Amino acid sequence: MSMDRHFNPLVLDNPFRKILDRKDRVLNYVKGDMIVADIGCGPGFYTIKLSKIAKTVYAVDSDKKMIDVLNKKIEKLGIKNVVTQVTSANNLKIEPETVDFVFSNGVLCCMVDHKGAINEIYRILKPKGKAYISVETLSKGKTSVSENEWKELLSRFKIIKEEKKLFTREAIVEKSEGD
Repeated sequence: MSMDRHFNPLVLDNPFRKILDRKDRVLNYVKGDMIVADIGCGPGFYTIKLSKIAKTVYAVDSDKKMIDVLNKKIEKLGIKNVVTQVTSANNLKIEPETVDFVFSNGVLCCMVDHKGAINEIYRILKPKGKAYISVETLSKGKTSVSENEWKELLSRFKIIKEEKKLFTREAIVEKSEGD
């Protein structure tokens, strides 16, 4: 059984999020010929945006309700380049070194196995592939990511950009070419 924390799809799909969530600048890393993975995609807030840019988008969430909501949106919008999966971020069903960009927004602080998720992100990224990874800093208990753990998790990658904001830590990282 998954230890991942789940939310009501309406919480992640409400109109206020469009105003408050300003991560669109991260999407500038995505180009038309890329294969992208939206890890912890929820009801598809970013998946839909990514599908308009990338060649293929893997939309992964451990909550079947989220994937069901996303699948309905995909069907309604006629989107053909999104592949959905119900699985945890620490057990991705994506071939090794096939993904150009990973978008992982607030996923680590919704699960216990942070290292497993980072290992999977690393595994699926192509050499020189990039990832956006963020965690919220208000999380408590087993799902929280301390500052020391955050540094350890990112140590596997080349850090392109890192920011600590009021309630989040964010990083753009790159997989080394020779790994």
